[in-house]
Amino acid sequence: MTAIIYSLFLIGIGIISLFFSIKSLIDPAFAKKYVDTNPKAWLWRKLFGEPSAITKKFFLILAIIIGFGFIVVGILSFIL
Repeated sequence: MTAIIYSLFLIGIGIISLFFSIKSLIDPAFAKKYVDTNPKAWLWRKLFGEPSAITKKFFLILAIIIGFGFIVVGILSFIL
């Protein structure tokens, strides 16, 4: 029973990650608003400085890959 709950949790986190990543990729105004209002992004800028455009694109694509990976692992653990 707990394996099913973990699987559904992974799938849910992956879907949420994909949604926000793809929405940020499609709508740059949403991404800018998210970065300006999110406390995690504020802390990231305070600690490491303002990221370059290449770094932003890299992390956005990385988030899409990780979100997709969460969904795949969740589905595989649900099946097995």
